[in-house]
Amino acid sequence: MANGYWKNLVATALGALHTHEQGKTAGERNVDSSVSDYQVTHSEVNKTFFNPDATTEQVITSSPALLFGFVGKAGTGTLTLRDSSSAAGSATDFPVYTLAVGTLVSFPGGVRMDSGITAQCSVGTDEVTIFWRPI
Repeated sequence: MANGYWKNLVATALGALHTHEQGKTAGERNVDSSVSDYQVTHSEVNKTFFNPDATTEQVITSSPALLFGFVGKAGTGTLTLRDSSSAAGSATDFPVYTLAVGTLVSFPGGVRMDSGITAQCSVGTDEVTIFWRPI
């Protein structure tokens, strides 16, 4: 007979109850706590659809964030990203990217933007989806 049969027979004979673990297991997401049993196993990111309808710089987030990448949705202009919490039009150390529809530019592990993220397209009809998450 199968091993499971004997275990069930012994448990029944001893009056034991079958129970299931009620707590979280290691690596299981616990949304009720920021410190207990939480282990990110994949990157969780926000996606912002950036459709400026103008060429002015706009704030994506004014909080410190990690920038994971972007994908061009429409247009052929350029995208300028800045580490800034306000649309100040300041210089950037970040390269200016030429947009191509459907082309994903990703930054594995994320690029730390300590002040926030602003974006500016060179053509008002360009559209881009930006992937980021707060730090």
